[in-house]
Amino acid sequence: TSQWLKAAFWFWASLTRRGFRWAVLGAAFGLACTLAVLQALAMRYPLYDVGLFHQILWGVSQGHGFVSTISGAGDFLQDHLAPSIALVVPFFWLTGGAPWVLPIVHAGLLFGGIAAWVRLAERFPVPGGTRARADFRPVLAAAATLFALGFGSLWGNLRWGFHENAVSFCALSWA
Repeated sequence: TSQWLKAAFWFWASLTRRGFRWAVLGAAFGLACTLAVLQALAMRYPLYDVGLFHQILWGVSQGHGFVSTISGAGDFLQDHLAPSIALVVPFFWLTGGAPWVLPIVHAGLLFGGIAAWVRLAERFPVPGGTRARADFRPVLAAAATLFALGFGSLWGNLRWGFHENAVSFCALSWA
């Protein structure tokens, strides 16, 4: 067999171990934070909305409400009905709107949602209770980890920059 196939089998077998699985997720989170912060510092966002969200978060953190000069509606909530974005304001306010804050919070929200998937897979009920012959939960958790890390929308969302759907993804994943 090829070396790639051996490495893939080793990686899969290792993902069924809880410690390795969480280490891989932690490393992916670290990579995502690093790339997102570098992108923010270089101001290389492909979406116009990112400026809108930065402006809204700054305005709310300063007590100006959801007013936006970028949004055609003038009021963010008329353009995007997403009051949940206010949950991010304390991070923005505490750091004075530092450019590295939103990328880290954004990655934290997305990987927080992934953590919910993996945690659920680890605690999934075993059919037949404790008498079940094989506990499939480690395999299910490994599959959830691979699915999440290969999820194109996750990495695309990080590339686009902070968007209010990150708050929704994390909240719905834990719901």
